[in-house]
Amino acid sequence: MDDQHQQRRVRRAIGRSVPTLSMRELSEAAASGERIVFDEVYARLDGVVRRFMRQRGAHASLSDDLSQRVWFAVWQACRNGNYDPTRAAISTFVYAVASNVWLQHLRSRGTRDARTQAIESIGVDILDAERASDFAKSAEAIELLRRAMSASEEGDAASDLTERERDALRATGEGVTDRDLALRLAVSPSTAHATRKSAIEKVGRLLRRAGLWPSDGDPDTTPKNPADSAERGGTRRE
Repeated sequence: MDDQHQQRRVRRAIGRSVPTLSMRELSEAAASGERIVFDEVYARLDGVVRRFMRQRGAHASLSDDLSQRVWFAVWQACRNGNYDPTRAAISTFVYAVASNVWLQHLRSRGTRDARTQAIESIGVDILDAERASDFAKSAEAIELLRRAMSASEEGDAASDLTERERDALRATGEGVTDRDLALRLAVSPSTAHATRKSAIEKVGRLLRRAGLWPSDGDPDTTPKNPADSAERGGTRRE
């Protein structure tokens, strides 16, 4: 099937040519598994994926290799019906796949980084990158967290996070220690610790209600300080 025929099929389905689609429309179209839609997703988001890898310390050739793995996994998921636009935007799905691929790379080297530990500490279980169904689960959890971090969300996506707790979660995502978080919030370290702990507990309840966190037992809500190891040993560039 040539590109022109694919373009006509997609245009008949969505009424517009692919390059003119908004990201929301592109997310809906990506579920079709059409190559021309995937190519547009790639064109818009490949730079984001490569920047994601570079920000985590990957050198140019490693960034190229990991990015290729990300896009192969995204293409397979779209083609095989494992991407559901009602669960997460395509940009969130790609981010989830990139996170999985990065984690698999770290595991292969027997290392971890502060950002990955921070994500795990707030309840996003970055799962096995070889299982496409887990990409969807990771993407859905990330999408839910993104919406929970927005004070304007209402209904099922809403959380009772305070603005200070949102700040604590943002800091956790950066791998910030309780000591540095206390400086940001202008509170004592013990208060910063309690704020982070409360935020993680609320996120846990939100994910549990969505079926994205096991209900058999409570999660470990003890805030982790992933930046501590980075401060002691520095950040190693891959």
